Amino acid sequence: MNDRETKTVDNDRCSRLGNPCEAFFEDAPIGIVITEPEGRVLFCNKTLLAMMGYSAEEVRNMSTICVYKNPADRDRIIARLRERKKIVSMEAELLRKNGEVMRARFTSLFLSTEPEETILSMLEDITQSRRLEEDLAMYEAAVASSICPMAMCDIDGNLTYVNAACLNMWGYDDAARVLGQPVTAFASSRHEALRMVSRIRATGAWVDELTVKRSDGSLFDVQLSANVVMREGRPVRLMASFIDISRRKRAEEALRDAERRHRTALDAVG
Repeated sequence: MNDRETKTVDNDRCSRLGNPCEAFFEDAPIGIVITEPEGRVLFCNKTLLAMMGYSAEEVRNMSTICVYKNPADRDRIIARLRERKKIVSMEAELLRKNGEVMRARFTSLFLSTEPEETILSMLEDITQSRRLEEDLAMYEAAVASSICPMAMCDIDGNLTYVNAACLNMWGYDDAARVLGQPVTAFASSRHEALRMVSRIRATGAWVDELTVKRSDGSLFDVQLSANVVMREGRPVRLMASFIDISRRKRAEEALRDAERRHRTALDAVG
């Protein structure tokens, strides 16, 4: 069968859906393809051609089998289609013409085109969104497992997130005991904590020292590095990391005491 005959058959099968379906499918903002169950492409719209990197001439002579990264995915999809006649929001990895992997979400259904079976599929490229989700999950895992104590609060200063290192530093064993609490509840001075929150909001970033209190009420000193988290141009969160500087502060105080004793001794001699 030559290309002209193939195109005629394809248009005839599409026209069974009712015109102007072809024009509607062709200009749709999502990828649309009509295939035989065995994989031969009968119709492919411009959106899907651009998505996959093929020309209309190329897809007329190809099978969808070759575009699946894992051919078993297609077997699973066809088996489910035969069972249910329709599948919604399934995902699979497809191969673009240049070899790049594309993550696709699609809905497919069997069309009533007796005597031959055909499958209508609508595809959405979710490669970028999946990559962003994976990057976000990796970031969240990195923060959660970091040895650096980190916390986040809403713009009013109420805790919304703490990692394990932060809980350990303050002597808590369960995030539920601290989330939703105002950050002032964990500082030795409510006034100093409010002043620092105000400075962070006003400047966008702040580094300072603060005396805070553990779950048992004992005090210790931290160096706080904080910044405002922006979304779409507006502040939505305050984020901070902490370093326990208690040992350094004790060493500094011990040095000052030694210097005072030394000066006292010199004054007594003089």
